[in-house]
Amino acid sequence: MDAMKVRPSSAGMRLDLFLKEHMPNCSRKQAKRLLDGGLVRVNGRKTVIASWELQSGDKIEVAEDSDTGVDVAKYFLKVVFEDNFLLIVEKDAGIACETSPLDLKPSLVQIVNAYLKKQNPGIVKPYLGLIHRLDKETSGLMVYSKKPVANRISKQFKDHTIQRRYHAVVHGQVDRENGAISTYLDKVDQPGGAKMMVVKRTPDAKKAETLFRVIERYSQASLLELIPKTGRTHQLRVHLAHLGHPIVGDKLYGNKNRVAGLNMKRQALHASVLGFVHPASGKKHKFESDLPKDLRQLVDRLRTG
Repeated sequence: MDAMKVRPSSAGMRLDLFLKEHMPNCSRKQAKRLLDGGLVRVNGRKTVIASWELQSGDKIEVAEDSDTGVDVAKYFLKVVFEDNFLLIVEKDAGIACETSPLDLKPSLVQIVNAYLKKQNPGIVKPYLGLIHRLDKETSGLMVYSKKPVANRISKQFKDHTIQRRYHAVVHGQVDRENGAISTYLDKVDQPGGAKMMVVKRTPDAKKAETLFRVIERYSQASLLELIPKTGRTHQLRVHLAHLGHPIVGDKLYGNKNRVAGLNMKRQALHASVLGFVHPASGKKHKFESDLPKDLRQLVDRLRTG
């Protein structure tokens, strides 16, 4: 583990710029990857904030993946597709996309980095581009870029031309066979500094649209297919709660008593389809993921309930 001490002349500097200036061959993007991977500690505490303001005397440590104190090797990574430009993986529920100082489990970024390092032992730090995110408790398909040129795929997310479908188990029987939910969403502060999204028309609110289709109905729940036409934070979760049918297991936007009744430890939401035009070849790709074990078990209980 490399260690550096902040001199008075560097006091007030951003952490990512300090790493760029004081580490050999380290660009700002590489510094961000080190931070995202949970490999940087300030005064012994893992820090992931690129804009962290340094103080004179701070001790900066940069670890290799194997020095983070997190056993990444025991976490299996399911690779759906891989070529020289892209990596498609399935994220398990309970794994965060990005590293947090409060998380005891490795992030998906750390797990993917460990996989790429194992596949490319001659490369000290393989390139990894984070294109999009899923909530920690959501499972399903994600795409990463393996070369900067492949980051062009992010434009498809921005333009909403990416093909995405989700499956969700929601409370109650949804009456309509299909429909659209169109609202404006805005962020509100919660106690402790947390934020959540609300349906609200304000100057800062952004329009959000979700299409839904009922796949199955049960006595106390429904299985839906969801197509987000926009990509707002927590969009599907907020829209379904707004519809009066919150996702089973959603502790932020759902009813806690209902959650306990259906015995689901996480939100019953799975990213099941991911389709796009390959940024290098121009060919269309479509990947599908079946419901994971915990959601299959929930559906089986509902079918027989």
